[in-house]
Amino acid sequence: MADRTPRFPFSASAEVATDDSMELTRVTELSRHGCYLETTKRRTAGTRVTVKITNNDQIFEATATVLYSRPTMGMAVAFREVKPVFRSMLRDWLQVSLDQQNQKPSIDNLKQRKPIGSISQKIRRSPRIPFIAVAEIAYRKSGGRVSCQVSTLSLHGCYVETQNTLPIGREISIRIFAESECFAATGKVVYELANSAMGLAFEVVPLKSAALLREWLTKASGDSERL
Repeated sequence: MADRTPRFPFSASAEVATDDSMELTRVTELSRHGCYLETTKRRTAGTRVTVKITNNDQIFEATATVLYSRPTMGMAVAFREVKPVFRSMLRDWLQVSLDQQNQKPSIDNLKQRKPIGSISQKIRRSPRIPFIAVAEIAYRKSGGRVSCQVSTLSLHGCYVETQNTLPIGREISIRIFAESECFAATGKVVYELANSAMGLAFEVVPLKSAALLREWLTKASGDSERL
């Protein structure tokens, strides 16, 4: 069963072990019920592993099950058994991550640059939901690519964190990967925080991706009436 609780950005070293191997890696996202790990080794869904996460001289340990794995990108795992002492540690780490997330600028209060008018209004008409996922952005004319992380998502756009920001108005295509599925759309950059983050507005969303987007937002918000 996939992890339906929001995952927050979280950077820490980790070990992933099975009965016959052990890999040193990093955690990039964390939730109450699982995490996302950078790993080059592909493991099939359902594989049981032991995860050890080291953060600020604390070590968290749990058994887990692989939910899905993407070659050369990473894998998501769901925790199976977590001892009480580690549950408390996990809650503390997540609270710190949540506090940091709440301090980040939102699309509404960013005033450094004026967004493209009609696109900005579209973004503000739909609620933005915390949603952590890996994404890939391609420049539609030059063919360049940027890897990034989505932190909020709405029906009409998203907020992504990346050091390789693009100028306002740049046409892009984006793919967002979550729960072993892929959302794809074309769009534009509507604002940027240099070397930090961008706000993107979706323009053309295929029907299949539109349905997937609504499904993700419904699960993340827990309230289908808002969408």
